[in-house]
Amino acid sequence: MLISGVNTVSTEIKVDKKSVEQLLSNGTTHKFVIPDYQRPYAWSEDEAGQLWEDIVDFVEGGEEETYFLGSIVYFINDNGEQEIIDGQQRITTLFLLIRALYTKLEEIGSNDDQVDQLKRMILPLIWETDRYKKIISKNNVLIYSNVMNEEGNKVFKNILKTGEAQTDDLDQYSNNYVLFQKLIDEFSVSNPMKFKDLVMALLEDVIVLPIEADSQDTALTIFNTSRIVTLS
Repeated sequence: MLISGVNTVSTEIKVDKKSVEQLLSNGTTHKFVIPDYQRPYAWSEDEAGQLWEDIVDFVEGGEEETYFLGSIVYFINDNGEQEIIDGQQRITTLFLLIRALYTKLEEIGSNDDQVDQLKRMILPLIWETDRYKKIISKNNVLIYSNVMNEEGNKVFKNILKTGEAQTDDLDQYSNNYVLFQKLIDEFSVSNPMKFKDLVMALLEDVIVLPIEADSQDTALTIFNTSRIVTLS
């Protein structure tokens, strides 16, 4: 597909609608990276909470087959990583939410085949899989950011590795992760029969539109064009 405004006939993009599970599973071969020229993670509890409410409404409503979360614009950089140009707030929050759900599934225990299956589905979406031994390494996550200072990146990585956040931390990673834990606990108590359905729906029925550009310049053109369209 050619992009208007880019002065090269070879410019191409790939657009392929994917479920959250399909999107994040690509991190197995191409890790996600938030480049240093992007703004820091800034989603507040209001935005994270709205994402949760939208997913809950989708699951409880049962009227639509899928829920569209939005688009992700990226390109594969020289290190073989998916460098996120647009959608970094959304994808970062998705990682926090899915990690919180996995933590809850661990708390439920392993005497439930459906819970075990959901955990197996989530494992390769957050952590690296050894390509030869096919073993998950929870010390190596599939997303990292070059935006923040070293401490901020460490906090995000630690949450994904351990499933824990320091409640006295003031960063948005910790705040949103703690919020998700609270909302998940409340939902699992008030809707115990639907909790597993919610996890499955998030993985399989929440849809993202990844837009892969062939270069950084093309990705930035797509991003800037979409901003102009949105503002016009």
